[in-house]
Amino acid sequence: MPLRYLSTNLAYLFPSDGIDFMHPLFSRITHLQVWDDLDTARWEEWSGLTTIPNLTHLAFLLTKSSSIFKNTLAACPGLKVIIFQYSSLGDNPEFGVESLAHDTRFVCLHARPFYVDWQIGARGGEDFWVRAEQFIARRNRGEIAQTVLYNVVVFSNPLPGHVCFDPARLSVAVQSPAISQHVRNVCILHSLVGFPDDLQPIFAKCSAIQNLFLIGRHSALLPFLSVMPLRRLYTGLAYLFALAGIDFMHLLFSQITHLQLADRLPNAQWEEWQGLSTIPNLTHLAFQRLETLSIFQNILPACPGLQVLVHLQPYAKKSEIVLESLANDTRFVSMPATSLSTDWQIGARGGDDMWVRAEKFIARRNNGEIDRKIFVLQEEASRTITSRSER
Repeated sequence: MPLRYLSTNLAYLFPSDGIDFMHPLFSRITHLQVWDDLDTARWEEWSGLTTIPNLTHLAFLLTKSSSIFKNTLAACPGLKVIIFQYSSLGDNPEFGVESLAHDTRFVCLHARPFYVDWQIGARGGEDFWVRAEQFIARRNRGEIAQTVLYNVVVFSNPLPGHVCFDPARLSVAVQSPAISQHVRNVCILHSLVGFPDDLQPIFAKCSAIQNLFLIGRHSALLPFLSVMPLRRLYTGLAYLFALAGIDFMHLLFSQITHLQLADRLPNAQWEEWQGLSTIPNLTHLAFQRLETLSIFQNILPACPGLQVLVHLQPYAKKSEIVLESLANDTRFVSMPATSLSTDWQIGARGGDDMWVRAEKFIARRNNGEIDRKIFVLQEEASRTITSRSER
């Protein structure tokens, strides 16, 4: 057959003696989508890909192996497109994708149902090959800057298809202002080894950060945060101001509009937190671990400029405070606490994070689509993630 497009599991096609890349089957193949599970694959087993004479487009569905991608790019100068396809949050590429990002032939792409996508292409529509080509063309024309890679920096558990940054390598990269000025959204989890020492060189150079997810004991970073144009902050303030107590008049808060608190506040009193009302531009406020009704009761009248106040409720735990008394103020929303770092990344990449979902819920209450007294936003534990353009 004059096969040019092939989507298959090659191990099943060659079950006896291993894959023979010199087989006549491959003589005219230009587009090859590999379904084999290659998580533990070695390049030596797949180096025969370089012998396929007319191969220009290559896609892997079930591999997170860095060696396959790195070696294929280096060994196949005639290759125009190489794709990592992912289908769910569990398909994170667990390798240094940033090391591949400078080769514009490499694309991470969400996989639609495979048979559906194949039929779209067979009937002349835009299948994943066409979408990848269009994306690469935009990158090569400069419509999508290479520096967009650094717009959202995540050090662990990135969304599928996105970069998991190494602090040491990023420290070197951001020495260039051409890169550091594009670092706008940063997510840091306390479980990472080598912090905060690895962070200080990064924060010393990345003074344009506007959106920060910061968990852990990072009080040493406070001087760096003070000179950043921070507008969105997720953190535990008690850890950030560990030495002298929380100072709500600190420069850190001068431009903050969205504040999500991870502090444990089982017995918190309003007097300790009334400084929240002095944050000049605060419009969105969320508490993750608050079990004291008085904080909610006092913050609403004290902050007339507040547009959204969120109580984040763990799925498996019933709230220990009675919130019904707050139902008359439509700014107040109680909603499930999904994976918070995942939700943050969705928002940083232009999707509907918990702030957007709360805003839409409030709007529906205010325009009468739902009863104004309903303040609990019900959500499924797992949601389909839709991304828009990069911020």
